[in-house]
Formats: sequence, structure tokens, C-alpha cells
Amino acid sequence: MEQFKNHIPCGSFILLNSPNARGEKCIYLRYFLGGYIKKSMDIWVKPSDWDQKAQKVLRSHPLSVRLNFELATKRQAIDAKLISYEGNLTSAALKDIIMGGDGQLVSEAKPKTTRDFVTYCLKVNDLNYSKKAYGYTTWYNKKKSIEAFEWYVKYYLRREPVTLDDVNLEIFDQYIAYRMDVKKNKSKEGINKTLVPLYDALKYALKNGLVEQKQVGVVVDNYLQVRETEYNTRLSEREDRVRYLTPEQLSKLYQYSLNIKRERAREIMDMFFFSYYACGMRMSDILTLEWNHIDLENKVIRKPQFKTKKYPEVPTPLSNNAIEILERWKGYKRNNRFVFDLLPEDFDIDNQEKLYMQRNSKDKTFNRSLLTIGRNAKMPFDITMHTARHSFAVMAINSGISIYLVSKLMGHTSIAATEKTYAEFLKSKVDKDVQAIMSMSLGV
Repeated sequence: MEQFKNHIPCGSFILLNSPNARGEKCIYLRYFLGGYIKKSMDIWVKPSDWDQKAQKVLRSHPLSVRLNFELATKRQAIDAKLISYEGNLTSAALKDIIMGGDGQLVSEAKPKTTRDFVTYCLKVNDLNYSKKAYGYTTWYNKKKSIEAFEWYVKYYLRREPVTLDDVNLEIFDQYIAYRMDVKKNKSKEGINKTLVPLYDALKYALKNGLVEQKQVGVVVDNYLQVRETEYNTRLSEREDRVRYLTPEQLSKLYQYSLNIKRERAREIMDMFFFSYYACGMRMSDILTLEWNHIDLENKVIRKPQFKTKKYPEVPTPLSNNAIEILERWKGYKRNNRFVFDLLPEDFDIDNQEKLYMQRNSKDKTFNRSLLTIGRNAKMPFDITMHTARHSFAVMAINSGISIYLVSKLMGHTSIAATEKTYAEFLKSKVDKDVQAIMSMSLGV
């Protein structure tokens, strides 16, 4: 696969220089292209007011909102030039852009600007990934959607590439019709999903003045009507339909698993129940769980999540059942690095393409095995690894755990995502809470 991450250097802020008389350091924006190229932001803060990981001035600073807005605006202006840059980006061109130029040095012939729409979409997708706006899987799926549109233009329409200047509503109406009538895509949500990275690029171009509102304003909301009146880009990232096991069904499945003779099937059940006991841990995080993520003394897991690449705000607590499984696998002494021996010890965790393929392969293998186990155990539906995650969430909500904590434990990007997925169970909880409030007495 082409090394997309080298297309657009990702800028980061850093405190440099010696402190001034007030103990403040200057914030620099720097990019790496064969070496660091940096520019002062003319903003000085104390190290105690700076969050390097979040790349922000802390809220404790009285001017944090204004300063963070100024930093974001300056970086966005540079990123907009980088994403629209045509030709091979050299360190000299990068420096010129950072310093306020357009990257077209006097000594170089200025390349012809094509404003190719597909190329621009790919660059926006790369830029968002480099900024960690989403993970590898989302980046990969968006890239495939962009390439599908490119194929449609090039081989189905047999026309010249669409430029930013060509974009109009008719082009996308025709593309939607093609996906419905020629490709036979029956899912409106699926078709809308393929449009998201195309419209996201147009919104970015509009934001940076490359296209006009009157040209693309009507385009970027041109989704097929689904149940919701407005297509939500998060729809494509929602988890599957909520199928969960009750405590009684989980107990029945556990008792069945004790008599499974095939060793690999027993191990898969270990991981299934570990997912449940470890607050609905995703399969991708079980795959990449390392021993150094385990803090047995404090009974928690501290691990950056596969999906978000960030540490959750609330460390995953380890119940006695989860610890029992960990101790059992510790005793196997199979892998000194990865807990469940699903990756070799020397695996390069930064190789996103290979990690993505491993995740997909293991996910399919596990779910095939769970399908057989679930049917033999007389479960009410076909179970998957995600069933354990849903089962934890529903159990937690029904047990009265706050939706805020459930959301943090499950690593959702927002409480709204949790509420949307488990809305039907929250309604029951709200009804119970209302009844509890009505039955309260002040005892006066």
C-alpha cells in the first residue's frame, strides 16, 4: 500500500526557547520533512499552562480560549495550503508555506494547477488521519469510497477527472443513481456512507475559500433520505444492532464452555468472557492488549484504544473474574508481550495496514467459532465477540451505573454515541428513576 502518511506532513505545537523573565516559553508550530521546519506562533505561556499531549493551552490560563483558537487558526491556514499544493512537496517549499508563501519558489517552475477533486479528497482524508481525527479503519474505508468515485468517473463515464470547479449537484445525483441502478446498492445508508468523504472534502474546500457557498452549499447535504431527516456522518461508525445476553444466558453459556473439548474454542471463550468482564473491551483491544498495560496492583488496565489511539479517561477496572483469566494466561507463558498470544512478540504495532488485516482475520475466525458454540449452547441468537460488549453495556445500565461512566468505560467518543446505541435501555432506566423520584419523601 502506498505510504499515504508521507503525503502531508502533520504539524504539531511545541514549547521552545529559554523562558523569558516571566517564566514563559514560546509556542512553535513545526513540521517534519527530512528534518524539522518550525515557525514561532508569537504566543508565550508557562510550561505549567501547556498540555503537550492535547496540544492546547490549559484552561487554567485566563486567555486559554482565545490562544487555542489562534493556534488552531494558524495551523489550519498552513494545512489548507499544504493540502492544495500541487507537485512534489520539498522541504524548501514546505518552509516557504510555513513562512506565509505559497510554496512556489522563484527558482522553480510553477506547476499547472488542476484542482483535481479526487486528489483533493484523498489529501483531506490523509490530513484528517494524520491529525488523528479518526483511526486507520475509517481512513481506509473513506479512501476506498473516494477511489470508487474515481473509477466511476474514469471508466463508467469515460470523462476527464472532475475538478473542484466542475463540482455541482448533478454530478452527485448521477453518481447516486449509478450506485442504485448499476451497482444495485439497496442500502441507502450504505450509499450515503460512500458520499461522506467526498462531501467532507468539499466542506473543507469551502472553509478554506477554494470553492464558493453558492456552488457547493446544496451539494454537501445531498444525502438519500433515511429514517433520520438529516444524514449523520457518524451513522457509518455506529455499532451493530444491540444483541445482548442476560446474566442467566451468560451463566448458561459459561457452564457450556467448561465442557468444550477443543482447546482453541475454550481459549476463544476465555477472550469472550474477558471482553465482558473488562467493561466490554473491543476485539481489537483484546488483540493488542499487552502485559505492560495490566496493573494488577491497582486492578486496572491502562491501554491506548485501538479505535481512537487515545488512552480512555477512565482506566478499565479489573474484576476478580477478569484477573482470574489473566492469571491463567500468564501461566501459559506463551507470549511475553501480548496477553492472549494473538500477535507475535516482535509485531510492529505501528504498521497500521498489517494490524488492520490481523484484526479482520482474527475477528472472522473468532466469530465463526462463536457461531457454532452459541448454537450448540442454545443461545437465543448467533453470538459474536461484540455480543460480550453489548451484554456488558446493557448489564451496566440496568444495574444503575451512570451513562457517563458507561460511555467512558466503553471508550465511546461521546456520551451521545452511548445514548444513541442503547436508547431503548436508557428509557427503561429513566422510567424507573422517575418512579423512584415520585416515591421519595422528605420525612418531615
